[in-house]
Amino acid sequence: MQMGNRIRSVALAGWALLASGSALALGSECGDPFHNATGPFDYRYPEGKMLGMVEHRHYTEDIRQLRRGTTGALAGDLAYTLRVFPNHYRALQTMSEWSFKTRSKKPEGQPYVVECWFERGLHYAPDDPMVKLVYGIHLIKAGRPQDAVKQLEAAIAEDPNNASSYYNLGLAYADLKDYEKALPNAQRAYELGFPLPGLRQRLVKAGVWREPEPKAPEQGATGENKEIPAASPPVEDAPAAGAPAAAQ
Repeated sequence: MQMGNRIRSVALAGWALLASGSALALGSECGDPFHNATGPFDYRYPEGKMLGMVEHRHYTEDIRQLRRGTTGALAGDLAYTLRVFPNHYRALQTMSEWSFKTRSKKPEGQPYVVECWFERGLHYAPDDPMVKLVYGIHLIKAGRPQDAVKQLEAAIAEDPNNASSYYNLGLAYADLKDYEKALPNAQRAYELGFPLPGLRQRLVKAGVWREPEPKAPEQGATGENKEIPAASPPVEDAPAAGAPAAAQ
């Protein structure tokens, strides 16, 4: 199973490199996400008990809260997690938060700048929309909304029912003052049940917010007890805790 997942990811990553023209080359200053003493493994399809073992020792609550490491320095534990699971989106989010907290693109003790960890995740699992979502949030916070748009649009193309992706794409377009594109993404986010009012408030302040037009019920639908999709990983059995919400 491990070899099958790795071959699958390598093939997808090779295609993505050719298609996207990404600046990251395997073995560059960002390292090679396909080679590690343990794994690497796809976070969405963990091998046996490996995910639990890694998180129990290297991605604890103290690490998630950026308080201290468990087996050594915080930097080592967080880097270990992302070497074993390059597309561990929760650890990527923690790495991003650490970067902004310390105001450093390369927090102390890290072998790579933060953006390298995202690029490694993208290359290892180019079909994982959660990596793109968390990367998009990071880019919005970094003041790069145009780059965020690319990641978030790609995330939506792969998972069209994640409210958080629409919300953050709306934020990116609002930062670009492109309210014509921000509005439908905001409307879709709230249709899908996104809870934060910030984007709506920004669009109201800009004088462009309007409620979406009611949609005709689907054929055979009663409209009762209809489950509302929420921001979540794209695979039913993927880890759900700590799913990213929004850039602001």
